[in-house]
Amino acid sequence: MKNISDEGRILQSASCWQVDANKSVDQAWSELASRLSQKNQSTSQPKGISRHIGSYKMLITGSIAALLCVAIGLFLFSQSNITKTVATADNEKSNIILPDGSFVMLDENTNIEFKFNKLTGKRKVNFEGEAYFRVEKGEEFEILTSKGIVSVLGTSFDVKSNNNSLEVTCHSGKVSVSDPKHGISSQTLTKNHKLTYAKKLHIEQTDLNTAFILNTVPYSQVFKIIEEEFGQEVDYPQRLKKLTFSGTLPVDNLENSLKVVCNTLGLQYLTEDVVKVY
Repeated sequence: MKNISDEGRILQSASCWQVDANKSVDQAWSELASRLSQKNQSTSQPKGISRHIGSYKMLITGSIAALLCVAIGLFLFSQSNITKTVATADNEKSNIILPDGSFVMLDENTNIEFKFNKLTGKRKVNFEGEAYFRVEKGEEFEILTSKGIVSVLGTSFDVKSNNNSLEVTCHSGKVSVSDPKHGISSQTLTKNHKLTYAKKLHIEQTDLNTAFILNTVPYSQVFKIIEEEFGQEVDYPQRLKKLTFSGTLPVDNLENSLKVVCNTLGLQYLTEDVVKVY
């Protein structure tokens, strides 16, 4: 396309511009010069360049948004994983409440590493030693030992594990035990059944513990143990949640358990469809 000279642009603009008869020559020339200046400014930046700048801005904005999403995702992922580690020494026992609300009574020389993902709800425990577990209902709960894997959803049981053997006793609900490394498929235990696995796997019906020794355990957990052991719902005053129990809790029968717990606080109880403590 040929370049248009300054004179040509003036003539082209002047040809379609009418001059007010009341204006002087100087005013007319000034107005024409102003219009030419505005036209030059409007055409000084090609449309292609403007479109490219807009595309670059959108690209930069999108990249920043993507980086923010990744950063937020990584932050949430790091915050969603909770780990709790506890170890007991010789002649030491410990009662702990895990981040998911599960209750564990650790015997001496026991190591537990609990991993909980709040996003998926999955729970894993690296375990060696001996302990009683009362697991809160929820997603998968796995206990990994050197001799096998114990899997539950919501139940109570004893686990005793070392390098040579694994012993699992089910108090309530169901427990699954397996050892994929040695070709042992999943074995399901129900209440009052014990699995022993050393060189061979053996399952038998057994008598459960007749008592638990508790030390500064919240009453809310004590009543949950009673509920799990006897399959009986317990209604108790909410103020007891702030108090703790220390002593021997018999679990041979419901009446004995309730007497011990209630006598320590001077409370009474009624055993109906729901046990009411007052």
